[in-house]
Amino acid sequence: MSLPQGVFSAGGSIARYQAVFQPFLLDGHTLIAFRTFERNGAAKILAIDPDTLETSEMAAGRIDFKAPVEESSLSATPFHKALSRHTALPCPLQNDGLTESDTSVCGSFLTVDLCPSVMPFEKRLFEGLIDLWRDRGEPAPVGLAVTGVWADRHEEELQWLIGQVRERKLRITWINHSYNHPYDRDKALDETFLLTPGTNFEEEILSTEILLLEHDLVPSVFFRFPGLVSNCDLIRRLKALSLIPVGSRAWLAKGETPVEGSIILVHGNGNEPAGIDMLLDLFHTQKDAFTRGGLTLLPLNAALAVPLKTAASGSN
Repeated sequence: MSLPQGVFSAGGSIARYQAVFQPFLLDGHTLIAFRTFERNGAAKILAIDPDTLETSEMAAGRIDFKAPVEESSLSATPFHKALSRHTALPCPLQNDGLTESDTSVCGSFLTVDLCPSVMPFEKRLFEGLIDLWRDRGEPAPVGLAVTGVWADRHEEELQWLIGQVRERKLRITWINHSYNHPYDRDKALDETFLLTPGTNFEEEILSTEILLLEHDLVPSVFFRFPGLVSNCDLIRRLKALSLIPVGSRAWLAKGETPVEGSIILVHGNGNEPAGIDMLLDLFHTQKDAFTRGGLTLLPLNAALAVPLKTAASGSN
């Protein structure tokens, strides 16, 4: 089933990029195709596992889309529940969506925004996180909210992050943060960010997904609105793209203190060093608790009633 966003193409290896929603069976398990595209001429899909919220790129030719799937069977899955819950009314202007874990968890969720910036990125943040996690024998989980403009201007830094994933130092959930991240400080909130008149909302999202795929990165099911600003129309359109909005319960630079289950927000683009200072201070003062497991960070899909043992972020 195609959605009314049309076919979107870009000038790289990815072409005919389109939003869809089509459940299918693979080895007896229900998955959902939510994007179709061509990579170097070969038909591909992006698929969601509705039980784990993992996303993956697959060859379209291996899938029998004609096999019947009961869409009603999706209603009890963590993905369906999360998509419905976090795109429901009343649609506040700021900080809509997932801000803390839907269930009780022992840990919190670190998310790092990479908005457009001419500043070097906060490498010290990632090095501190890697050092904090070194003795755990597993990569450190972090959600990166990436804008296309930041990635275009910081290719070397993006490649460094990708290298940390390959070396199993970081376990990154790639969160879409729009392509251009429009902002005018002189405008009211309901007239700026993605509410700027003339903004092509779908293009902002799909362009960033294409950019990630061009880097062999798989977009997750999560989206963070620039400035955490949205309205009911954008939330409705985001839901039509099968994406879950992510806010924050602990924006550190604003003085918000994380507790169990909080989604932590810091900016790793060099524009908000105070938040990074606070986070690194937390890592330093609480290092023993992190090392021994008294404090922990979790992959983002563990916030959505996904069993922790299967909650692998979209870093594949």
